[in-house]
Amino acid sequence: MALTTIAGIIGFPPGTRIGTLYTWAVGLLDDADGKIATAVAEWLGTPSAWPARSLVGRLLRHEDPVIGTGPELLPTVRLLLSTGTEPPFRSLATLMYAVLSDPALLETARATERGATAVIQECRRWECPLTWVLRRCSTDTDRLDIHRRPLPHLAMGTGPHICLGRHLAALEADEILAGLARMAPRVGPDRPALDTDGVEGRGFRSPRRLTLRW
Repeated sequence: MALTTIAGIIGFPPGTRIGTLYTWAVGLLDDADGKIATAVAEWLGTPSAWPARSLVGRLLRHEDPVIGTGPELLPTVRLLLSTGTEPPFRSLATLMYAVLSDPALLETARATERGATAVIQECRRWECPLTWVLRRCSTDTDRLDIHRRPLPHLAMGTGPHICLGRHLAALEADEILAGLARMAPRVGPDRPALDTDGVEGRGFRSPRRLTLRW
């Protein structure tokens, strides 16, 4: 959902297959032979191919030379597509890993809307899905603790660099957490069995494998 939403904002044709969008998103980050980047750059060189009200359409028609035109907008498309692909599913996987590894977290999320928000916010702070922006912590902050006050985090950026899809990401997290709270039994042998290798990775962090069995 995040990828198709971001793709629509950018200006890719409605109905473009999710597999195609994912191939472009990953290819623009890791494009050894440059074929995908070349194809998108050529597309950017044709302003009429982009809807006038789309983000790229507006940029291509803007008169400010600082913005750039045509293929110069390739880094913008690369950034937007990749952020619509990697961080959403990674942050959701980490959230699922956390609440299914610790029944107390799921019970907190069940209890109140405020409790669910605290779980989501602390999971984002605890394991940010995208860590290319290097930071140095002055104190040990690795432990997941939903009772911290306050519960700040930089997982969605801040200021002019704040995440474009933060509201969509919040909605996705709310929905998946509510779904888990409804489906997972509170106690007993029917609780879901979690098979995972935990959170790992550099740059992009999340469980690489997350299997649930009821």
